[in-house]
Amino acid sequence: MVISSRVIEGEIMKIKEIDNGYLIEADEEIEIYNNHNIKSEIFNLIDLGINNIVIDLSKVKYIDSSGLGVLISALKKLKQIGGKLILLAPTKEIQEILKLTNLSKVFLIVGSMDDVGINLK
Repeated sequence: MVISSRVIEGEIMKIKEIDNGYLIEADEEIEIYNNHNIKSEIFNLIDLGINNIVIDLSKVKYIDSSGLGVLISALKKLKQIGGKLILLAPTKEIQEILKLTNLSKVFLIVGSMDDVGINLK
């Protein structure tokens, strides 16, 4: 079920309820000019008491340091409340950035929704 699908400054961002959490489908770029949109959506969910969030990175081609900062701050906040942030199916470009920054060791990264389900049980 899609909870929200809206255009925010040219981006289409979908938020879907999944078993034991919510899925946010990220747009092609998460960077300084648009990271406030995804950050706002993540923290709105947390404020609503949602403690498991999955970010679908399968369409993301570029993320800058401010975008990484959003993911790190979301991870920190979710850990404080006993929740999880899962990165789903990052593209090769994003996998490389996560590896180069050693964030691949920090985030729970999965390749499929089946893997998401296993990690949210």
